[in-house]
Amino acid sequence: MSPDPGTLWPAIAGALVIHALGAMSPGPNFVIVARNAVAGSSSVVWTIAGIVLVNALYIALGLAGFIAILVNFSWMLVALKIAGGTYLAWVGLSMWREAATPLPAYDGIAAAADRRRAFREGVFTNLSNVKAIAYYFSFFTLVFDAGMPIWAKLATAAGMMLISLAWYSAVAFFLSLPAANAAYRRAKRWIDRAIGGALGLLGARLAFSAQT
Repeated sequence: MSPDPGTLWPAIAGALVIHALGAMSPGPNFVIVARNAVAGSSSVVWTIAGIVLVNALYIALGLAGFIAILVNFSWMLVALKIAGGTYLAWVGLSMWREAATPLPAYDGIAAAADRRRAFREGVFTNLSNVKAIAYYFSFFTLVFDAGMPIWAKLATAAGMMLISLAWYSAVAFFLSLPAANAAYRRAKRWIDRAIGGALGLLGARLAFSAQT
């Protein structure tokens, strides 16, 4: 017998609250969105699109049970940690090196090259986030059970996508306001070096932790 929908909606709502808290926790995705938003270019929309696309991939893999398989193969996690750590370290180093380079005048328009770069940053930053894989594994293990009907799983998945999109869009909106943009431009050198250093250290730590 299928579970009563009336008993499932509270469970779905609780799962989405958990996901909202997870989405709002600081991490590489937040850093990339925040940095591109305060830089003043509308290309941040494409950064968010890249992040949300990879979130959709993680959710699909979780629904299909592939994340559980991935976590059980330690060599896959080692490879992901090395690749992800290397990418984050490279992003951090690039930000550090370019910290003193002034931004172009803000016109609110993103060139095609900027949109492609921003989209790649969103995709690869989220793919390199091994903690995201662990999060989705834990989420699907705790929230979904074998008896949960497919409609409830799909409803939860859709809600997760909307929450991620809404959160990063809100971050981008508030940090792209003129006051935030002007403040970032004044302190760009120090902000970029702080963020770049943090990402570099996080990437190095992630890559080296794969060896232990």
